[in-house]
Amino acid sequence: MVSRTHSGQDTGTGRRWGKKRGKRRTATVTILAAVAAALAVAAAVVVTAGEGATPEQVIGLLGSEPTPGDSIDPAIIGETPACDPASARHLTGDGDATYWVATNDVGFICIIAHYVAGNGEWALAMTGAPPKQVAASGVTLSLLAYGEGVDVTLLGDGFMTESAGRAVAAAGGSVPMENLVVFPYHGRPSRLVVESGTGGEIDLGAEAVGSR
Repeated sequence: MVSRTHSGQDTGTGRRWGKKRGKRRTATVTILAAVAAALAVAAAVVVTAGEGATPEQVIGLLGSEPTPGDSIDPAIIGETPACDPASARHLTGDGDATYWVATNDVGFICIIAHYVAGNGEWALAMTGAPPKQVAASGVTLSLLAYGEGVDVTLLGDGFMTESAGRAVAAAGGSVPMENLVVFPYHGRPSRLVVESGTGGEIDLGAEAVGSR
């Protein structure tokens, strides 16, 4: 997927940085050469990895009619995002962080996160995975905004259970809605095995999500 940074790169995610000034946000964007290669790999694996499941079957919100609240400010999403802004559906926001679910042109399910740090600086990142992977174990994104940030996992419908939510809270995280597990940046425990509502158990710890 697309990577955008001021001075570095992360070929697994699309990222933007900027500064919040009232309601206006600006950012200097560099489009990296990794775009074509990353999308080619994505197109090659989606045929098998996402077989048997559609994004709308995994996360029902993606099949809903869009509302004005689903839109993402063009000033922060950029002109060539890795995920399709028209497909975005707003998940939740807590003042510092806002989350959307979306799809891309090869049928992946994307998580998009926007975080505003205490000094007004902001960052946006996005990444995705085949529907089959999201249904089985979710997709995780780490976002750092000038010393602050989040580790967020997007899960399929029906995945989160009450006992899993308690385990996440006990480990220092939160479940702002059934499809999201959020920890402070690098605040996720190395192992966090929870009961899955779709059957069995899943490790939401840093060692497990980092290997997906």
